[in-house]
Amino acid sequence: SDSRICEDHLLTFARQGLRTLCLAERMLTEEEYQDWCKRYSAAKALITEDKADKIHELCIEIETSRPCRLLGATAIDDKLQDEVPETIEQLRLAGVRVWVLTGDKVDTAISIAMSCKLLTEAMDNFVIDNNTEDQLTDILNAALEAENPALTIAGSRLAEAMECPESRAQLFRVGQRCRSVVCCRVSPKQKADVVDLVKTMDNSAVTLSIGDGANDVSMIVAAHVGVGLSGKEGAQAAYAADFALPEFRLLRRSVFGHGREAYRRNAVICIYSFYKNQVNVLITILAAAGNAFSGANVVNPWLMQCFNIVHCHTPIIIYGMYDRSSDLSDLERDPNGHSPHLFGFDIQLMWMLTALLQAIIVTGGWSTIGGMAGSSGPDLSHTSLLGNLCFASIVLCVNVVLMFRQNSWPKSIIACYVGNGIGLVVTMMICVPSLSQVLTGGNWIRVGLTMLVILALTTAVGEIIVFATEVLFSQDPIAEPRPEDFAGSVVSSASQPLRPLPEPLERKRRMSLGYAFSEEPWAKSQT
Repeated sequence: SDSRICEDHLLTFARQGLRTLCLAERMLTEEEYQDWCKRYSAAKALITEDKADKIHELCIEIETSRPCRLLGATAIDDKLQDEVPETIEQLRLAGVRVWVLTGDKVDTAISIAMSCKLLTEAMDNFVIDNNTEDQLTDILNAALEAENPALTIAGSRLAEAMECPESRAQLFRVGQRCRSVVCCRVSPKQKADVVDLVKTMDNSAVTLSIGDGANDVSMIVAAHVGVGLSGKEGAQAAYAADFALPEFRLLRRSVFGHGREAYRRNAVICIYSFYKNQVNVLITILAAAGNAFSGANVVNPWLMQCFNIVHCHTPIIIYGMYDRSSDLSDLERDPNGHSPHLFGFDIQLMWMLTALLQAIIVTGGWSTIGGMAGSSGPDLSHTSLLGNLCFASIVLCVNVVLMFRQNSWPKSIIACYVGNGIGLVVTMMICVPSLSQVLTGGNWIRVGLTMLVILALTTAVGEIIVFATEVLFSQDPIAEPRPEDFAGSVVSSASQPLRPLPEPLERKRRMSLGYAFSEEPWAKSQT
């Protein structure tokens, strides 16, 4: 009778979203404990792949080998942090599939998922627990055919689904089909197994695990990217994670602000570095055709050394440090993900084509337009000048290409481009003594106009190709969920609470506790 009463209380607590815990005891003899402790210590010292399995089996053994005497149950109101539902909603709007892996009871997990807007009344939530009489495969097949499915599965049935490859594959397909997946009563090892399931079934998937306690460490380590929340649950998760945050809501700025901008800048830096070196090599090859590939230097060797060090290196460093497409406050509220057309093999081919066309335009322009020497000056297509003049055009071209990728213009980047122009003139005057003969009289007008025409043509061709590639390879935007999917909903409890819940405590933020702030409860002042 005591067990039935306790079970009724647990059910009532769970439906209110309270975190429940049962307390039990069992007396161990000294011999029994020493034998188990010896095997447990040996399991913890293992370095094989089955270490987690051995530890898990021993924990199950000590808890279930003989019956325990129930002492009672506890229930606490584990309040969500600020902006947790909004952060999860934005992740889902961005196309991120959110799975919740928790050790709570099924009713508690469903209630919390409702408050986090992971589950809504508009979803068909398929619950699979120990009380479910239908076969596991039948429920999963029904979820695959539902219009707006969600899945809630208990740890015991999850272990059943993970036993054979067929059920694992079916579970993964259902998870990809569902809007939300909630795994309840799962052990730390099962959390890691779920992450490994996604990684093995979809090689293109990138997994992100977020946890705040020691029982989340295995899940955080198993994922591609691990985020630990340092707080009242301890610092074990933060120590084992790739990134540590003080609050869950900061994940929104980390992903949509810093993460998205880092991806965009890194993609541009990689592609730009690849492009500028390609166009420099192509110019050398095409200009060498003027001397029948005799092996003579078509570009002054000192100029060639200055290409990356002086003319093109600093702007890309400043770009990677300071460029930002928008303010961080605006970025973190924008659910649009990173642009899929920023990086890839097709993008590299596009930039190779751009570099080839621009190199042809530069070489052909100086050989034809600039080479029409009249009474105003020498023939600029002469091999002693052609390579160096092509080099100057390429330096201007690659800097202008990077300018079109700029989104913000701090004073440092403006100073960089101005310094690049001055540095180009200085290095050309030092390394190409014959340049002064070209600029004598009114011939500098012809040189300047040729430089501007070539720069305009190369820029136009490059931007047209880039725009066409973005249109061609851009993926269809992710369909936004219907508004009713995120409508707030209230879960009605099966019965009245045993006693009124305490009023929420006021919170006061303190800025003196490290790299961010922590939240400490402060009791309401009595008046």
